[in-house]
Amino acid sequence: TTMAQQQAAPPTAEAQAQQLDQLVSQYLRKKGYMRAEMTLKEEAGLQSIEGLTHNLHLLNDLNVANYIMFYNPNEQYPSIWSESYASLKEWVESSLDMYKPELMAILFPVFVHCYLDLVEKGHSEAARRFFQQNHEAFLVDHRDDINRLQGVITEEQMKESDVVKLYRRHKLAVQMSSYSFELLLTFLHDQNAMTLLSIINRYISINVLTGQPQRSSEIRAMPNSQMEEMATANKVQISWGMLDESKKLLDRVDESPEQREAREKEEKEAAAAAATEDEEDAMEVDEEGDGKSKPKRTKKDAKAAGGAKKKRKRGDEEETVKAVLPLPKMSDEQESNILTDLRSRVALSPEALPSICFYTFFNTYANMNCSAVSTDSSLVAAGFSDSTVKMWDMYRESPTTKAYNNWVQEDGRAQKYMPVAHGARDPNGPQVQGSAASQNEFSELVGHSQPVYSLSFSPDNRYLLSSSADGTARLWSTETRTNLVAYRGHSYPIWSAQFSPVGFYFATASHDRTARLWRTDQIFPIRVFAGHLSDVNTVQFHPNCNYIMTGSSDKCLRFWEVHTGNCVRIFTGHVAGIHAISISPDGRVAASAGEDKDIILWDLASSKRIATCKGHTAPVWSIDMSGDGNILASGSADCSVRLWDMKMLRSPDAGNETQSKRPLLGVYPTKHTPVFSVNFTRRNLLVASGPYRPPPAVELNPAQLVQQPAQTILQPHT
Repeated sequence: TTMAQQQAAPPTAEAQAQQLDQLVSQYLRKKGYMRAEMTLKEEAGLQSIEGLTHNLHLLNDLNVANYIMFYNPNEQYPSIWSESYASLKEWVESSLDMYKPELMAILFPVFVHCYLDLVEKGHSEAARRFFQQNHEAFLVDHRDDINRLQGVITEEQMKESDVVKLYRRHKLAVQMSSYSFELLLTFLHDQNAMTLLSIINRYISINVLTGQPQRSSEIRAMPNSQMEEMATANKVQISWGMLDESKKLLDRVDESPEQREAREKEEKEAAAAAATEDEEDAMEVDEEGDGKSKPKRTKKDAKAAGGAKKKRKRGDEEETVKAVLPLPKMSDEQESNILTDLRSRVALSPEALPSICFYTFFNTYANMNCSAVSTDSSLVAAGFSDSTVKMWDMYRESPTTKAYNNWVQEDGRAQKYMPVAHGARDPNGPQVQGSAASQNEFSELVGHSQPVYSLSFSPDNRYLLSSSADGTARLWSTETRTNLVAYRGHSYPIWSAQFSPVGFYFATASHDRTARLWRTDQIFPIRVFAGHLSDVNTVQFHPNCNYIMTGSSDKCLRFWEVHTGNCVRIFTGHVAGIHAISISPDGRVAASAGEDKDIILWDLASSKRIATCKGHTAPVWSIDMSGDGNILASGSADCSVRLWDMKMLRSPDAGNETQSKRPLLGVYPTKHTPVFSVNFTRRNLLVASGPYRPPPAVELNPAQLVQQPAQTILQPHT
């Protein structure tokens, strides 16, 4: 036999017995049973255990207890992990189809911990071979974790890796039926697979369910603490109706001029009557002198109460809620603009798809990270890795441009402190309205010190919000092109910042695993939402502003109450990080997408998955629903925009496999332009944007690069 074969040979029965006696002796000593330890040493003739402790990496009492409970003398040989896993995998793949989906769910956590055990015990070469032999089976569902685990090859790297900490410190919970669990347990004991039993006992929590085995779409492994939190959070009742103010605004959309005049007249009369009644009540109180008089129930109050009862009887479609946060009063101009847009809104359906306006950014040289378009499509902004934000005004005579020009003329500051407008033409030369030259003029907003990752326009288009890797969010004025406020609170990069539907409030999502709620008039956050186990990548407000929804790299979404900061829903089902969220206008359904290329629809009330949209071939960066909730748009790194039928996706049979391809209404590819953002305007125009990136096969001449102008050119397509 060779030297390697001699080293790999299992120990004799006498050596095994001596090792076990030594472990029991150490366990008794750590527990304080000195007499029992001395008796065992005398009867077994044991030697010092320090050397054995070092060799077996027994670091604490728990490890000693686990080792004794699941003692397997062959664990000192690297091949035991690969052989045990191969045996388990073969048995699972040959099991009955009825139980196979539940049993398959345990393979990935076992694979992860077999690999980490090999690395921890110093078997680097064996760990590398084990990883190469088995990782491909999990690339589809766990590509991100697999790529991160591949770089962990030493014990020092294990201590620094976030993904290792996630798997080692949090038990993964797997649900399976009682019969599937009995089959698994019987197999492990029959095979004497003590290595696998030890891994399952330490790092995996199996929740046994009564009833029939689950479908494959319902099976998921998640941290045990997260599953326990889901059991309580998903029972909390939520109010998903629209705001009273929003409902009143929508009711005014179909008003005729005569009805509008009559309503305004009634409002004035009601306000005058209310003022008169308040004065009379105050006089009655003064006359009695005791201050205890009760206000009389007026006809107006009775009418309002009757109207409220009537509204509740009209069903869930008319349900409205009060805002739990104080909201700013909408200006008359903004209200008029919203009503004008809503009256001009195009009704969308599978037969009447939206028009799409796509903005392509040229000469970005892979430095552009994000983009945003204002609600009226007049302003377009992009964030870059050089820490700058560039903003284009697509209409030279827009209100923001007029306000900016007036401010420049009246400010009176030195010219060197004025915001720089790049690409501007000679003021004495001819100006062509809407020409390409005028569209290429942009304002450069400088303030961040690291790359900019997110942008969001306020609903009234007066402000632009940006977030950066420097840990700050900044508020910019679109009228003066200057920075107004820097918001500091996060300790790490902010991946996403989003204005609320009514403005004034905004939310941020960060690498520090938290989301935060802010007011534009305060520099510190008013709420901190903590609970995710990894980066929070995206955040979105509910239409009634009483909740926010966050998506994370821990593959789950969380739904938070803004007034308490409590998590009231947890959604699991994605197999990779989540980067985009959209909530339907009626507030009942949410859609999410990310690196796994799938778009999943969720019912917010029951926290159940409604449907899954498959079709994109690369990560999905942005999704949005139309104003009437009939169309879902998605933009992806596969350089395409796709439209989906929301009515079909929300139907009861949406989850059937026969329906999987029908909801896709259209695919609109671009020319090598990944889609960074898609959003519907209030008039249901779909606006998308992204940077042009030449195909890898094209080689650019360095001489030509020098001749290119040092500016980004924005070109719209329709």
